[in-house]
Amino acid sequence: MTSRLTLSLLCICVISATATAETPAPPNALMCTPGELIFSEGFDPATVSERWGFKADFALRDDALLRTDVDPTESKRVFLKDPSFHNTIIQCDFKLSGQTTDLRLVTGSGGGYNSVTQIHLEHFQVNTPVDRSVGIVPAQLGECVRKPRPDQWQTMTVEYWDDEIFAHLSDDEFVLGKHPIIDRTRKYFAFQFDLPGASIDNVRVWKATGQRDNWTETRKRFKTMQTDRDPVNRDPAERYKVEYTNLKSRMTLKDQTYRDLVAKRDNLKAALHADYLEASASHKQLSKKETAY
Repeated sequence: MTSRLTLSLLCICVISATATAETPAPPNALMCTPGELIFSEGFDPATVSERWGFKADFALRDDALLRTDVDPTESKRVFLKDPSFHNTIIQCDFKLSGQTTDLRLVTGSGGGYNSVTQIHLEHFQVNTPVDRSVGIVPAQLGECVRKPRPDQWQTMTVEYWDDEIFAHLSDDEFVLGKHPIIDRTRKYFAFQFDLPGASIDNVRVWKATGQRDNWTETRKRFKTMQTDRDPVNRDPAERYKVEYTNLKSRMTLKDQTYRDLVAKRDNLKAALHADYLEASASHKQLSKKETAY
């Protein structure tokens, strides 16, 4: 009787420990209040989700997903099939190793992207892309110097609430941004590696139920910190490109006169193209026309 009771207690302890190990800890969320855990992946070969889309350029190694040496000079992407989340918290572990110098967490909707969190060796940044259907041009929402930690695991948390995004490695390493393209249901979710070597692990997605009660004051504090800190070290040409991109984005979003001028220019270009088709034709179009004769 005693041996049976001991065996039962041991089984209960093992089951309890396993359940605890499989339950992810709450995210390190600073902007949003976490709700339901809607996706979790630890890349255990026995339980890895079939929703991941990747080929031989990725492999399961040491309970993580590794970018392999297949096609070593090409950028490769692993994506999650059929995602759908709007206000949410995404958290993942990553390790920049080997040749990888650029790791991106990409979300999208409606056939286009809506946010790119781009991690480099010594900084990370948050970008938004173009959406010609609504007249949105690219923007860089912010950038942050980070301590290089080659071959070391770190955790990136990206929080989305309506048109706000908050990506952070710690309380001091973060990017806070706001853009209307963020306020969309994310139907695309992927990680992009520029070159082989890096790994990702512990990918978690929580539904966000709201912004934290103190977020208004916290936002002010983080905005001040972001404005006052040292910029990423870039050469003058790169710095000019970033500033020009952001100026164009601000004017597109906030300046009606600028938008009217852009619309007028586009209408003139369209009329010019319609009136002088041959002059506006591409080399490929002209070649096809010559072949037809």
